[in-house]
Amino acid sequence: MTMRRTGANQKASAVQAMRRADGVRGLSRVVTGLFRLSRNLAANRLPLRRIALLAAACFIAGMSPAAAQTVKGDVSISTKDGYTRIIVKLAEEVESTVKVAGGIVVVQFKRPVDVGIEKATTAAPDYIGAARRDPDGTGLRIALSRKVTVNSMAAGERLFIDLLPETWTGVAPGLPQDVIEDLARRAREAEKLLRQQRLVNQKSQRPMRVRVATQPTFTRYVFELSDVVPVTTDRTKDALIVTFGIPLKFDLTDAKTNMPSVLKGIEGFVDTDASTVRFSFADVADVRTFREDTNYVVDIGAADGKESNNGGPKIDDQARAAPLVGVDAPDTVPAKVAPGKPQAAVQRNQPQQREKPAEAAAEKPAAPARAAEPPAPAKKSAVEPPSVSAPQAQQP
Repeated sequence: MTMRRTGANQKASAVQAMRRADGVRGLSRVVTGLFRLSRNLAANRLPLRRIALLAAACFIAGMSPAAAQTVKGDVSISTKDGYTRIIVKLAEEVESTVKVAGGIVVVQFKRPVDVGIEKATTAAPDYIGAARRDPDGTGLRIALSRKVTVNSMAAGERLFIDLLPETWTGVAPGLPQDVIEDLARRAREAEKLLRQQRLVNQKSQRPMRVRVATQPTFTRYVFELSDVVPVTTDRTKDALIVTFGIPLKFDLTDAKTNMPSVLKGIEGFVDTDASTVRFSFADVADVRTFREDTNYVVDIGAADGKESNNGGPKIDDQARAAPLVGVDAPDTVPAKVAPGKPQAAVQRNQPQQREKPAEAAAEKPAAPARAAEPPAPAKKSAVEPPSVSAPQAQQP
């Protein structure tokens, strides 16, 4: 008998506490409204008729949307496996929070709801002493009749509130299997709709031009993005693959037109959830990638630091093909050294000629030493003409 009286007293005290709280909040709202109205009357001195019309308009404007946006729902309560579970099922998903203060579970909703929480008192009398809905419909208040641990879980349009006793040990109860399967099905449908929407946006999307800047030793490709997009790169021996985290169309016309010789090709691919640009290498390349604000930059150059222009001839080949300036061909061919004479003797017998300043300046440092020798005079003919002697005087 004593325990029953104690439980009844606790329920009655909990109900009285909630009523007093409601009375205090309602009285404070009334006092605040009267104070604001008196202040406006003193400041503006408006006619009473206009004040009444203004108040009625404000009341209708403030109350009609709340009444129109009230979400219908239902409450079910189950007591099994040693704990009590309260399930609030609404017609649509509404964001909610659950808190415990002074032995009262307070459930706050972002929008007004209409659920019959009052039946929770008779469904679980060992755990719940009283339950009611706030007058504006944005909250539920549940007075506890014993000390419990509250665990809440939101799953779509349903809110699960578990009241676990003090003797509870182990992991808190989870969601039912049918609820988990329903959430998984919804996630798949939402992902499918998202892919379809991306395909529609992709078809209507204009290609984004890739800017190209050519430097002496590398070529820069700038992907201009309107927002920060996740980007990953994969460097292999023969290619660089740049993957963007969203489907984007790139105009690679300029990039393909001004390709350096180190590149073999540039290709772009668009998928449902990503886009890829592939740089294929024709030779060993030096690659640098980085972000610049929201843009993504790729620098590609030759590994030796020498870059050709648009696949044309290299600079070394042009230098070798060009004639030497200021160097003239010799008029005569240098004579060959006789087989029996040493080279040094032949050089001593040849007259030394002074080199021209222009020829000395134009000579290449790596030229052979024999190219600087003056041409040797032509050899004397082996057959000499007969000598002509002076005429002798005739003897008498």
